[in-house]
Amino acid sequence: MEAIGCNNCGHLFEVQHQPQGDRISLRAIDQSPSPTWRWTGRGWQPMGREDVEIGLETWVAAVCFTLIPTAIVATAAYVFPPLPGSGWSTFPLIWTGLTFLCHGSCVVTLLMEYYQIPLSSYFRLRPFQ
Repeated sequence: MEAIGCNNCGHLFEVQHQPQGDRISLRAIDQSPSPTWRWTGRGWQPMGREDVEIGLETWVAAVCFTLIPTAIVATAAYVFPPLPGSGWSTFPLIWTGLTFLCHGSCVVTLLMEYYQIPLSSYFRLRPFQ
């Protein structure tokens, strides 16, 4: 087993040489579950995760996690509206939108982690000009 480190992202990787052909794969050993990539001859291709699967119940939980708090806040804003013409009349609408955005961003962050979308590395390697 050969281990290497990346100066860009700071992760540790295990290099796996497979006996059939010249197949090389990298596995991040400091993350759980460990993402794995294989060399295609032109670049690194992410390999699927066999040990973790997103099922229907996970998608239902994600939708419920996003919509139920938003519905509670929207219902409270509908039942107890602010006084018309007051300075706080738009607050319930803004609060409902923020509730949806915050819960939705939690779900999107978990999906990005599952599907191995490395946005932090992308922005670190390609700074805005």
